[in-house]
Amino acid sequence: MIGIQPIKQKHCCVPLHGTQQFTRTVVTADHLCKLQLESHERCKTYQQPLQGRVKTAVNRLVKVKEQFSLDRVENI
Repeated sequence: MIGIQPIKQKHCCVPLHGTQQFTRTVVTADHLCKLQLESHERCKTYQQPLQGRVKTAVNRLVKVKEQFSLDRVENI
């Protein structure tokens, strides 16, 4: 996690007490709404490749199971 601190200390829309922690956020901003939007967009881009990886892993698992079952049947 990355701690985010406000850039301008007198800005009215950013909490001035302590830091806020966001996962997968690499952008600091002086406006909280802008920061949330960029964090949300980054999460969408991180989720897309993961879905493809999960589908690939499931397909590989199915193929491996089929190969093992065929080998056992042929050996019997």
